[in-house]
Amino acid sequence: MNTALLPTMPASATATMSSLAISEITSKPHGNVLQDIARILTEAEIDQQEFLSIYKDAYNRDQKCYLLPRRECDLVVSGYSVKYRLAIIDRWHELEAKQSFQIPQTLSEALRLSADLADKVVEQQAALAIAAPKVEFYDTVTESGSICSMAVASQVANLPFGRNTLFIKLRERGTLISSGERYNLPKQEFIERGYFTVKENSFEHPTTGETLIKFTTYVTQRGIDWLIRQFGTRNAKTA
Repeated sequence: MNTALLPTMPASATATMSSLAISEITSKPHGNVLQDIARILTEAEIDQQEFLSIYKDAYNRDQKCYLLPRRECDLVVSGYSVKYRLAIIDRWHELEAKQSFQIPQTLSEALRLSADLADKVVEQQAALAIAAPKVEFYDTVTESGSICSMAVASQVANLPFGRNTLFIKLRERGTLISSGERYNLPKQEFIERGYFTVKENSFEHPTTGETLIKFTTYVTQRGIDWLIRQFGTRNAKTA
């Protein structure tokens, strides 16, 4: 599960979960989650302004979101399905575990902590060594090291199919727009989740000389992780 939307904060701060994280976990459009939060907090006579925040979308525009403490988050998702409530509970456990760090009180505790940290460093170095060739390839073919074309994304994610099939599957799932002027462009909710972005490119018509605009879908690093979860080898049979 993607934990990029978990706010980073000191252990003394109040833990919060963003409406974007709730949207990602439940697969509900972020706009719907915003409506749920506003309605439920209003019904509970809780000032929603206290939890309002701002984030930058894929077009670098300011967008509204909420940062909810545990009590208000539990209230909002109480009407969601058991599956999604459990997923949100698990996410809270991840967040709270990050805040539960205690300073060692004895020499044995300090030595144990030092050994655990050393083990984690070894594991991370091994993982980086394995991933290095893919990272080098990814950085070579992406623009600014953060986005790549659909063709490259299917290779980097090691999907069992190529670019054209990926487009088809994403249209079938309702991730990409399947008709009209915005054909093959991502729907706004998937842009807001940080999976895709759209680039505007201008070119000259070879016959008329007219300047034309073309919009192209690109996949972000978070989007590649999402593609692996959706269509990776383990999920290929159900994709």
